[in-house]
Amino acid sequence: MVLPFLLYDPSRHGKPRWYVRIRGRRARMKGVDSPPPLTITPEVQAAYEAARAALGEPQRQMKGAGSFRWLAEMYFRSRVFERLNDLTQRERRSVLGRISAKHGDKPFALMEPRHVEEIRDELDGEPANKRVKCLRYLFKWAISAKHTKRNPAKEVALIPTGSTGYTAWMRDDILAYETRHPVGTKARLALALFLYTGQRKSDVVQFGPITVRGDRLVFVQHKGRGRKPKRMSLPLNEPLRLVLDASPLGKVTWLETEYGQPWSIAGFGTKMRQWCDEAGLQGLSSHGIRKATGIIAAERGATAHEIMAILGHSTLEEAERYTREANAAKLADSGLAKAFGDEA
Repeated sequence: MVLPFLLYDPSRHGKPRWYVRIRGRRARMKGVDSPPPLTITPEVQAAYEAARAALGEPQRQMKGAGSFRWLAEMYFRSRVFERLNDLTQRERRSVLGRISAKHGDKPFALMEPRHVEEIRDELDGEPANKRVKCLRYLFKWAISAKHTKRNPAKEVALIPTGSTGYTAWMRDDILAYETRHPVGTKARLALALFLYTGQRKSDVVQFGPITVRGDRLVFVQHKGRGRKPKRMSLPLNEPLRLVLDASPLGKVTWLETEYGQPWSIAGFGTKMRQWCDEAGLQGLSSHGIRKATGIIAAERGATAHEIMAILGHSTLEEAERYTREANAAKLADSGLAKAFGDEA
């Protein structure tokens, strides 16, 4: 943030001095003795407002500056935030907005790790961890924007939840869905796009003629597209082609609403939830199909690097989780067969 009318005029001995200068008159900001660039802390803000008041120019438009709510609002207006995808923006606005509702008037520069822990512990499980993660992102940006020099949330540990994330679909789940939604329905088309590409719903809703290059799907993954774009090239394999050939396809995107419009990410998530419920699959989500693709690939011998290429993972560690689980299952089968199988 840049405060208007600031003037840096060090003494002849080089001692830092800051002033507010308006229409040829100036007043010194008492207690501010840092060289440029000047970090705007609550103390600096108070000295600035006092200097403006001494000039008969109260700083009305900067009311609330230095508070946690102000910092969050500045973050929401930043280029860093603008580059995030819609879902991430919505989540961080929600999480930080709830924190602001209770702690918004407190000075962010005085926030310590113990305060972050208190904010974290107001909730349980993953929602509590989301608070810590969002605060980490907020203060990481604040450091880059010269609003502060420390990230108190970075020093706070996440709560172990024991969660492995979204529940992966099993073969019986896929069969139940296919039984309820036969080939030729939009619901079955959605399953095929998820299962045979391994992508997220934010990518599936953009699939259509514009993403086809010859016999391949070519696109940039929606997640992280503003920070680290990942260009994907996947084959239009035979199982997917069979479903596409037998399905009603939209002209812009293959999956369209009943009004002939491309789905929004949130809207399609709601529709997918309805189709799952109709198949008796409460508690499962589209992201679990993506995990199923990784599991099936691993069980059939795909390497971690191959799974990484299919799903678009950024690190090998993420893909190796699938191969480890598949190998563990095979070893368990082999070991139990040796222990309790028929003797020769």
